[in-house]
Amino acid sequence: MERKRRGCGEKLLVKGENTKKPADWRNFLTNYENKQQLVKIMCKSWESDENASKLEGMKFILVCEGEAFQFTTRDGETT
Repeated sequence: MERKRRGCGEKLLVKGENTKKPADWRNFLTNYENKQQLVKIMCKSWESDENASKLEGMKFILVCEGEAFQFTTRDGETT
């Protein structure tokens, strides 16, 4: 019932981290496949040492399709 109330947004193709944020962010997130694409791109982007400095001092846990991914940094490298 809750899912019906929230609705289901249109599926958008997220090509990569340079894809512009959708104009209607809330509607974008109502679509399950959009959320899956977003989390996969975040995992791919955040696992690189190039982005480790952006995570410095932070701890992130992303869950996608039943798997949890934890991101932390140590000396500028993602662990």
